[in-house]
Amino acid sequence: MTNGAIIYARVSTREQEELSIPVQKESCQKYADEHQLKVVKIFDEARSGFVEKKRIAYYDMLSFIEQEKTANMIYLLPDRLSRNPEDFEQLIKLCREVNHNLILHDVYKRRSFGILDTEAYEELAQMRKDIIDAGLFSARNRFRVGRSIKKLLEKGIYPGYAPVGYLNKVGTGKIIVDSERAPLIIKAFNLMATGDYSSNDITIRMRNEGLTVRTPNRAERELIPQRLVNKAEMFRILIKPFYYGWFPWSGKLWNNRGIDGKGEPSYEPLIDNNLFDQVQAVFKKNRGKRMIRKGRPFLYRGLLECRYCGCSLVGEGHPKGPYTYYRCTYGKKAVDPHWYKDRFGKKNCIQKFWKEREITAAIEKALDDLKFDQETFDHLKKSAGEEILSRHVCVKQELKLLQKRQTEIKNENEQLFRAKMTGKLDEAEFEDYRRVREKNIAELAEIESQIQEIEAQDISWIDSGVETLIKASSFANIFKTNQLSKNEANKDSEHGKDRIYLKTIFIKIIAGDPLPHPKYGNPIINSYNGLEFIYNEPFDLLFDLKLMEKAEEWEKEVGYKYRIKEQNWRGRRDSNSRPPA
Repeated sequence: MTNGAIIYARVSTREQEELSIPVQKESCQKYADEHQLKVVKIFDEARSGFVEKKRIAYYDMLSFIEQEKTANMIYLLPDRLSRNPEDFEQLIKLCREVNHNLILHDVYKRRSFGILDTEAYEELAQMRKDIIDAGLFSARNRFRVGRSIKKLLEKGIYPGYAPVGYLNKVGTGKIIVDSERAPLIIKAFNLMATGDYSSNDITIRMRNEGLTVRTPNRAERELIPQRLVNKAEMFRILIKPFYYGWFPWSGKLWNNRGIDGKGEPSYEPLIDNNLFDQVQAVFKKNRGKRMIRKGRPFLYRGLLECRYCGCSLVGEGHPKGPYTYYRCTYGKKAVDPHWYKDRFGKKNCIQKFWKEREITAAIEKALDDLKFDQETFDHLKKSAGEEILSRHVCVKQELKLLQKRQTEIKNENEQLFRAKMTGKLDEAEFEDYRRVREKNIAELAEIESQIQEIEAQDISWIDSGVETLIKASSFANIFKTNQLSKNEANKDSEHGKDRIYLKTIFIKIIAGDPLPHPKYGNPIINSYNGLEFIYNEPFDLLFDLKLMEKAEEWEKEVGYKYRIKEQNWRGRRDSNSRPPA
C-alpha cells in the first residue's frame, strides 16, 4: 500500500501538556488527511528519547515496518522520533537491510523524504543534525535540572512529592502538614515505640481509623485517588526519617534546615529524633526474635511431604499413650473440596499414618549412606590434585589463545582506521568498514570478558570440596549418635537441635511408595521403608558417591542373572519352518 502510513508519538512523561500524545496524534492525523495518507497503525509511549534502546513502542514500530513494509511514517517533530542518534541509525539500518525506502514526514517543518533516496542526502543529514541537537538540548536540560535540585537540597528543600502526613502546596513549592493524616502518623510512631505492637497491628489500627495514602498507579489514581494504607506502606512510613527533619535523596540524607543545619526548616517535623530512634530499636529487636511455637514439639515438623498430593505431613500425639504419628494435612481441600474425591475416590488423601519410630529407623538407614572410610577420601584427594593440575594447563592454553586473538583484532582495527583516514574507502567500502569495526569491537569486548573470567577462576575449590565432604560425613553421624542433643538442652523444645541437624542434611523427606528405578526395577536408591530423602549440599555429593558404588553392584548382579537366564534358555523350533532364503 503506497499510501499506507504509521504515526509515532512520544512524550517523556505523561504530565507533558503542550506536546501531549493526543495533540501529536491529532496533528499527525490531520497531516495524513491533507496528503491522502491512510493511517494503518499508531505507536505511542511515555518514555525518554535520550537513552538508547529503552523505548518499547519504538522498537515494536521497527518490527512492524520490517514485516509490513509500510511506505510512510508521520511524526510531529524530529525530537519526538528520537533524541539519540543510535535509535535513528537503527531505523536507517533496518531500511537498508530489507531494501525498503521508508518516507519520513515531519509535520512541523512540512518536510518529507525517503531514507534510501540518493538525492535526499541533505534532508537525511539535516535530520541527523536535528536529532543530535535535540540530544544536546536534553543533556543540557538534565544538567540544569540536576544543578537546580542540588541547590534545593543544600537549602534543605525536598524536591519530590510530600509523604503521607504532608501536602505539597500548589504554586509555592512548599510542604505543609496535612491536618487530617498527620495526627494518625504521630499516633502510629507513639504506639510502635511502646514495643507492644507489631507493624501489622499498627497497620490494622490505622486502617480502622481511616489512614489513606495516594494511589501509586496513575491509571487507577484517576478513579481512586486515595486508598487505605497497607502493611508495606505502613512499614515504610515508620522507617522514614522525613518525619523528624531528614530526607533521603540520591543515596544521601539531607537536613531540612539546610546543609549547615542552621537555617529555618523547610517543613515542620511531626516527631523528634528520639522517638524515631525508639521505633527503629523496636524494629531491630523484633527482627531478631524467633517465633515461639506453642503445643507439643514434633521432631520431623516441616520436613515431611506427601508424595500423592504434595501437602505437608503434621504430627499428632496418640490420645492413649506417648506415641507420635504423622499424617497428611489434606491441604488441597482448601483449593478444591472435591480434589481427593476426583483423584482417589476418597474423602481424604490415601497417605497412611506414619509412626515416628518408623521414620527414625528410615533416617538412620539414610544416614548410613553418608559414611565413607578414609581410603575412599584419600583416593578423592589424589584425584582432586590431578584435576587441579589438568585445569591449570587448560586455563593457560585457553588464555594464550584468547590473548592472541585479541592482538589480531586490535591490529585489524588499526589497519581499518588507517584506510579510513587516508581516504582510500568509497561509500560502499566505508559501510563495510563500519560493519566490520562494530563486529570487531563486540568480539573484542567478549574476549576481554572471557580473559577476566579466566584470570578470576579459583581452582582451589576442588581440593577444599573434598575436605568439605569429609566434614559432612562426620557431621551426619552427629545426629545419629545424638551427642549434641544430650550435651545441650534447647530452649524451644527437646528436639530442637536434632531438628536443626535434620534440616541441615535434608531438604525434605517425601512420604509414600516410591516409583521403581527405570533400569534396575528396584525402588529408587534414596528411599527406605517408603520414604524418599532429598539431600542438601554437600550431603547430596556424599549420596552420589554411594549411588555409584551401589550402581556397580547392581550392574554385576543384574548382568549375572541375565547371563544365567540366556544360557539356560533354549529356543523352540518354529512350527512354520521354512528353508533359509
